[in-house]
Amino acid sequence: MKTGRLLKFQRPGGDVQAYLYQEAGVFRASVFVLGPSGRKDEPLEILTGPSESAVERDLRAWVDAHFPAAPK
Repeated sequence: MKTGRLLKFQRPGGDVQAYLYQEAGVFRASVFVLGPSGRKDEPLEILTGPSESAVERDLRAWVDAHFPAAPK
């Protein structure tokens, strides 16, 4: 069992969830979309990087680019 953090983003196209974890010395974020625009049984995207902070930064940019937040 992997341990990591679950990050959740509420977006108009569905809820985006990413599981951020380390595997074999590499940090990864597996991105899932729950709702009409995605399946929850396989990741839509997997991001990797040398540090947790780098992967989280890339993840947040990816979510904003592919699933923009609703206007306030």
